[in-house]
Amino acid sequence: MIPRNAHLHQAGRLSFFGNDVHRAGAQSFAALLAASRKTVWVVYAKRPFGGP
Repeated sequence: MIPRNAHLHQAGRLSFFGNDVHRAGAQSFAALLAASRKTVWVVYAKRPFGGP
């Protein structure tokens, strides 16, 4: 199964700017995805102060 972001990258629908321009290459993008999968992500979210 290929993640959605990989499909978008293969289709040329992702854009990279500034210091991340090198991520447009297939190998560099694959390395980015591999590194992000190894990261333990902790999401902290709270209700908006005045409503949505």
